[in-house]
Amino acid sequence: MRKIYLVSALLCMVGTCAIAVADDLHPGSFRGYPLSVEAHWDFTHSPMAYYYIPPDIFNAIGGSSEEVLYDDFSTHLETDTIDWEWLEDPTDQLDGGITPTLGHCGRIKLASQNWIDGMPYKYLRLQITSWWSNGLSEQPIFPMALSAGDRYDSCTCLDSGYVPAGQGKDPTKDYSWFDIMIVPNPDWETITLCIPEGLVVDQIDIDTVSLPEPITISLIGFGAMLAMRKRS
Repeated sequence: MRKIYLVSALLCMVGTCAIAVADDLHPGSFRGYPLSVEAHWDFTHSPMAYYYIPPDIFNAIGGSSEEVLYDDFSTHLETDTIDWEWLEDPTDQLDGGITPTLGHCGRIKLASQNWIDGMPYKYLRLQITSWWSNGLSEQPIFPMALSAGDRYDSCTCLDSGYVPAGQGKDPTKDYSWFDIMIVPNPDWETITLCIPEGLVVDQIDIDTVSLPEPITISLIGFGAMLAMRKRS
């Protein structure tokens, strides 16, 4: 077992909190490529407990027979000890979701396995779909902390975005995303999300991929980066 360095840092404390998953409104363009992982949670009903919940969808695409998936834990989701509840939208326009009980701000922890490989860079996209149960329409502040294993050094939020309900692909839901680069490439990550009172989390999705080169989203598209990888 590799020695693991656990590091936590506030990332991208931007006003981004509603996100997408089964709706998958802003998926990573690298999904399905070698050394990629996709994990998706869709809160369509109330689970027995909000602890160690496996993803509804999990796809891990290896690069060759030499890579193995990190196996000290399986990809899962859990919450803190604050009381949570599952809410169904009273208008029947939205899917149900989980939310902290009144008077609380809760945390959701996502643990993602990744490929153990020799690529130096990890690119991660996080999506969340949500809606307000208390009538708010503002974009909530969505602080999050990232921890990673295996020589974790630094991470950079390359991009983030937010689309309010009525302006995106799904007119009934808010959604947002974060694009994060991690160097050196870790074998696993955990992401802790702070969910404010009144926000109902409908879906969460994580996409990751290992890469040989750093990504400059503003200069070259992801397809070009992957083409470079295939030629190397």
